Amino acid sequence: MCGMAKNCKEMIMKRVIVVFFIVYGFAATAFSQPFTVASTMGKVEYLHSGVWKSLKTNEKLTGKETVRIADNSVLRVIDHKVNKVHALSSHPAAPLEKIIQNQTTGIIGKFVDELITALLNGTTKTPSKSNVSYKSTGSDRLIYAALRDTAYQPAYAVSMQLIDKETKEEIKDFGHIGQKFFFRITNNANEPLFINVLYVSSDNSYDACFPIDSALTMIQFLTPAHSTVDYSEYPMNFDKPAGLDNLILIASPQPFDLRNIIELFKNQEIIPADNSSKIGVYKISITVK
Repeated sequence: MCGMAKNCKEMIMKRVIVVFFIVYGFAATAFSQPFTVASTMGKVEYLHSGVWKSLKTNEKLTGKETVRIADNSVLRVIDHKVNKVHALSSHPAAPLEKIIQNQTTGIIGKFVDELITALLNGTTKTPSKSNVSYKSTGSDRLIYAALRDTAYQPAYAVSMQLIDKETKEEIKDFGHIGQKFFFRITNNANEPLFINVLYVSSDNSYDACFPIDSALTMIQFLTPAHSTVDYSEYPMNFDKPAGLDNLILIASPQPFDLRNIIELFKNQEIIPADNSSKIGVYKISITVK
């Protein structure tokens, strides 16, 4: 029995030592590379051995790397040291930590843990059904109520333009069936906002212009404060039927699921307006020919 007990103690000690080195190694890695690229839009690069390379989702960074963010582009990084997501707008070449200091606004992420899980599992690729829930549908209902309230005053100043994909010119008043375009979104608020666009066709059908990722993080649509971003990686085209279409930009300080809001519109649910709903709204009407 004594020999068995001694062997058990030795085995336990070995396991403790192994676990310690695994945890210590993970912590050391996290400390040395405290930033993870959550997503990018447009041209975002870092200097590697004298060569500029595109930053990719899930890349780990120390913060010392020289990074540059082109006009109308955005870099979103997770800061593991403070459990925050930084949405960074256009900036000339500088160390990442310096860019973050210059653009101090960020979001304290109650959903950062879920976001990290989503990134590690590769679930930000827009599948058909969500499988991670970190928010209630209550916020979606409040947004729906605000959109239905003709007296609602938006809490955030936002705007958008429709940009022809070929000519890069702004589309105003009229669009042509088959014409491709993308959204240029401007956030004039003092904080980053999650955005999506509700498309209401002339036949009263509803569509979400931007896809929803499975973790409902909406991280790829977090738009930095005081910035303009070209969402050219998500092009659309005008489709039949011809008529007057309405495109409604919705911007919120927290993620939302536009699919839920569309279902509420389809069912014409009656929800009293609530002043606690703080969103930005901007509408464009286009006659499609």
